Amino acid sequence: MHPPETKRLHPLLEGFYRLYQRHDGVKTLLDEAAKLAVEFFQVQQCAIAWLAEGKPGFSVLVSSGAKPTDDFVNHVGQAIAAHRRQHPAAERGSAHVLPVAAAGTPDPREFVLPVQVSHRIAGYLYARQSKLMADEALLALLARHIGAAVETQRMRELLASRYAAPAGASNRGEAAAPSVLGTPILAAVETPGKVANIVARAFYKELRKAGFETKQILMVATALIENLTEALRRASTKKQA
Repeated sequence: MHPPETKRLHPLLEGFYRLYQRHDGVKTLLDEAAKLAVEFFQVQQCAIAWLAEGKPGFSVLVSSGAKPTDDFVNHVGQAIAAHRRQHPAAERGSAHVLPVAAAGTPDPREFVLPVQVSHRIAGYLYARQSKLMADEALLALLARHIGAAVETQRMRELLASRYAAPAGASNRGEAAAPSVLGTPILAAVETPGKVANIVARAFYKELRKAGFETKQILMVATALIENLTEALRRASTKKQA
């Protein structure tokens, strides 16, 4: 027989564990997180808005609880916009009660919490409770776990690419200083510069095998840098907006 506390915590911890499992994509992971909020955090309705590559602002990617309507999606967007206006970047790591713009007073039933990935805001967790029961600190903890799980998911996707495969093989072949868990993911986190060099060499070799000449490879590298510069410019513009 398990004590009552164990029976209560076990499904919650299992829910957090599911966040870190392999998912088909970030959207599937976020959907799991929204369901987790509704199931365990006394939340009536939850939505997660995400910053999509090449698109302006944050858009609602997943929701759980009551069926989302256009009004609800618009409300979440307004809530996030209000949160961003009222809380400067220096405070982005903390959770705040959402002020309701129409009334001009805080509504203790609603929360907006930033989700950070690699120390940058990648999305927002919106939660609305039916009664004053949700724990703001626990919701903030959930937001931090979502960010960490997304980082893990992205690392898996990177290492699953054919260009990253040599990096994993190289780290597994080094018996001198094995990582604690002996996984390519951990090795990539511990030595990001080395992994980047291995991926770059693998990419170069693939282009050579495909018949690319030196001048053509330089053109590819230039195009990659231009795309990265443009992506950084767009991200900077969104951050200042």
